[in-house]
Amino acid sequence: MKPLDKNVTYGQARGFEQAYIEHYETKTGTIGEEISLTNKGNKINSFDHNSKTRSKVRQNYFEQEYKNKMKELDKIKCQ
Repeated sequence: MKPLDKNVTYGQARGFEQAYIEHYETKTGTIGEEISLTNKGNKINSFDHNSKTRSKVRQNYFEQEYKNKMKELDKIKCQ
């Protein structure tokens, strides 16, 4: 297995993780159900795009890193 990213901050990790979840459409699991062949994907998001409880600075940091990674992933998809 090859790491996708190295030496990232916590905020980068959260943003990148959410970008990967959305880009590769891996949020397919159902909370409360046993892990199985049909219920093995992500069950929750890395962070909520519409969070009202997280500080604006922290939320914006996650969002910016998410956007940066999505731009990278979109370039790969277009090649």
